[in-house]
Amino acid sequence: MTASRAAIERHAKGRRADPGPRVLKVRLSGSPEDCAAAADQLAAWTIDRSAPYPNRRDPGVRVYLTLLIAGGTLSAATAAGKDGER
Repeated sequence: MTASRAAIERHAKGRRADPGPRVLKVRLSGSPEDCAAAADQLAAWTIDRSAPYPNRRDPGVRVYLTLLIAGGTLSAATAAGKDGER
């Protein structure tokens, strides 16, 4: 077991069995088409999505997402419960 894996397991032991919904902030960076496609894939968990902003030093754009993680995981089963399509 690696040191980082052991640290993750120690941290997880202190958590509640059901962490409940949590918020995760994500920044996507890439071509406008790739960012839009990735944001669409995460739409089932998205509670806020910014407009695309041009990157300052790199080509492409960035998009900021706020995701709601229910039950502590991003899984296909979680999404299926929300929108029934996955």
